[in-house]
Amino acid sequence: MKKHIFLALLSLASVACSSKGLDGQYNRIDQTAFEKEQGMSSGLIVANKGTQVTLKNSWGDVALSAVEKDKKMVVQYNNQDAFLMEEKGGVITLTDVDNPSQAYKFKKD
Repeated sequence: MKKHIFLALLSLASVACSSKGLDGQYNRIDQTAFEKEQGMSSGLIVANKGTQVTLKNSWGDVALSAVEKDKKMVVQYNNQDAFLMEEKGGVITLTDVDNPSQAYKFKKD
Protein backbone atom coordinates (compact mmCIF):
# COMPACT_ATOMS: atom_id res chain seq x y z
CA MET A 1 0.00 0.00 0.00
CA LYS A 2 2.82 2.40 0.91
CA LYS A 3 4.47 1.66 -2.42
CA HIS A 4 1.30 2.68 -4.32
CA ILE A 5 0.99 5.91 -2.33
CA PHE A 6 4.67 6.70 -2.94
CA LEU A 7 4.35 6.05 -6.67
CA ALA A 8 1.24 8.24 -6.88
CA LEU A 9 3.01 11.09 -5.06
CA LEU A 10 6.10 10.66 -7.22
CA SER A 11 3.95 10.87 -10.35
CA LEU A 12 2.25 14.06 -9.12
CA ALA A 13 5.60 15.63 -8.22
CA SER A 14 6.97 14.76 -11.64
CA VAL A 15 4.04 16.41 -13.41
CA ALA A 16 4.27 19.49 -11.19
CA CYS A 17 8.00 19.89 -11.81
CA SER A 18 7.72 19.39 -15.55
CA SER A 19 4.82 21.83 -15.83
CA LYS A 20 6.69 24.49 -13.86
CA GLY A 21 9.61 24.12 -16.24
CA LEU A 22 7.36 25.04 -19.17
CA ASP A 23 6.74 28.61 -17.96
CA GLY A 24 8.16 31.23 -20.31
CA GLN A 25 7.79 32.85 -23.71
CA TYR A 26 8.02 30.91 -26.93
CA ASN A 27 8.24 31.95 -30.58
CA ARG A 28 6.55 30.04 -33.38
CA ILE A 29 8.78 27.95 -35.61
CA ASP A 30 7.99 26.23 -38.91
CA GLN A 31 5.24 28.71 -39.85
CA THR A 32 3.92 28.72 -43.38
CA ALA A 33 4.50 31.91 -45.37
CA PHE A 34 0.79 32.76 -45.10
CA GLU A 35 0.72 32.25 -41.32
CA LYS A 36 3.82 34.39 -40.90
CA GLU A 37 2.47 37.17 -43.13
CA GLN A 38 -0.86 37.22 -41.27
CA GLY A 39 0.70 36.97 -37.79
CA MET A 40 -1.17 33.78 -37.00
CA SER A 41 -0.19 32.01 -33.78
CA SER A 42 3.16 33.78 -33.73
CA GLY A 43 3.94 33.25 -30.06
CA LEU A 44 3.03 31.39 -26.92
CA ILE A 45 3.26 32.41 -23.27
CA VAL A 46 3.06 29.71 -20.61
CA ALA A 47 2.59 30.86 -17.01
CA ASN A 48 1.44 29.81 -13.55
CA LYS A 49 3.30 26.48 -13.55
CA GLY A 50 2.01 25.50 -16.97
CA THR A 51 -1.70 26.09 -16.26
CA GLN A 52 -2.15 29.39 -18.13
CA VAL A 53 -1.41 29.55 -21.83
CA THR A 54 -1.70 32.60 -24.08
CA LEU A 55 -1.59 32.23 -27.85
CA LYS A 56 -0.30 35.42 -29.49
CA ASN A 57 -1.76 36.62 -32.79
CA SER A 58 -1.39 39.91 -34.68
CA TRP A 59 -5.08 40.69 -34.05
CA GLY A 60 -4.95 39.90 -30.31
CA ASP A 61 -4.03 37.33 -27.75
CA VAL A 62 -6.14 34.28 -26.92
CA ALA A 63 -6.21 33.21 -23.26
CA LEU A 64 -6.30 29.44 -22.78
CA SER A 65 -5.92 27.09 -19.84
CA ALA A 66 -4.04 23.82 -19.47
CA VAL A 67 -5.11 20.80 -17.45
CA GLU A 68 -3.72 17.31 -17.01
CA LYS A 69 -5.79 14.47 -18.45
CA ASP A 70 -4.59 10.88 -18.61
CA LYS A 71 -1.02 12.02 -17.83
CA LYS A 72 -1.07 14.45 -20.78
CA MET A 73 -1.29 18.24 -20.77
CA VAL A 74 -4.43 19.40 -22.59
CA VAL A 75 -4.91 23.04 -23.60
CA GLN A 76 -8.53 24.16 -23.41
CA TYR A 77 -10.50 27.05 -24.87
CA ASN A 78 -13.78 27.83 -23.08
CA ASN A 79 -13.41 24.54 -21.13
CA GLN A 80 -13.28 22.53 -24.37
CA ASP A 81 -10.20 20.47 -25.28
CA ALA A 82 -8.37 22.23 -28.11
CA PHE A 83 -4.74 21.02 -28.17
CA LEU A 84 -2.45 18.41 -26.69
CA MET A 85 0.65 20.18 -25.34
CA GLU A 86 4.00 18.41 -25.36
CA GLU A 87 7.46 19.75 -24.59
CA LYS A 88 10.70 18.29 -25.87
CA GLY A 89 14.08 20.00 -25.89
CA GLY A 90 12.73 23.51 -25.29
CA VAL A 91 10.11 23.17 -28.03
CA ILE A 92 6.40 23.05 -27.23
CA THR A 93 4.12 21.37 -29.74
CA LEU A 94 0.39 22.08 -29.72
CA THR A 95 -1.48 19.37 -31.63
CA ASP A 96 -5.10 20.04 -32.60
CA VAL A 97 -7.28 17.42 -30.87
CA ASP A 98 -9.83 17.47 -33.71
CA ASN A 99 -7.25 17.41 -36.49
CA PRO A 100 -4.02 15.73 -35.28
CA SER A 101 -2.28 16.47 -38.59
CA GLN A 102 -2.29 20.15 -37.56
CA ALA A 103 0.49 20.89 -35.10
CA TYR A 104 2.07 24.16 -34.09
CA LYS A 105 5.63 24.34 -32.73
CA PHE A 106 7.05 27.02 -30.47
CA LYS A 107 10.66 27.42 -29.29
CA LYS A 108 11.51 28.95 -25.93
CA ASP A 109 13.22 32.37 -25.99
